[in-house]
Amino acid sequence: MATNVEQLTYNATDGATMGRNSTEKISFYGVTPVILNTTSTGIVVTTIGAAIPAQTASASGFGASTAAIATSTFTQVAALMVDVAALQAAINIIRKNLVDLGIQLGS
Repeated sequence: MATNVEQLTYNATDGATMGRNSTEKISFYGVTPVILNTTSTGIVVTTIGAAIPAQTASASGFGASTAAIATSTFTQVAALMVDVAALQAAINIIRKNLVDLGIQLGS
């Protein structure tokens, strides 16, 4: 460890914290300090990883079940598209918070 650094903690047995409350401003790497971002994504993704029902084909092809297989597949794809959009929104909020704090470089 470098010897010419300022220690922010004093090795308390209960640990250390930055910011006593959500309105105290903090930052890293010299960016303007900000208060805690209270925007919650509220996102809980539940359909990613849901299995598409097994598809089987008979010797004569898919037969009458082709429409049911297509409908099931399109339903799962539509659910995944909704989840991906929700994840994109969550990632954008997380990225903004990291940039605002100076932890991640932003443009």
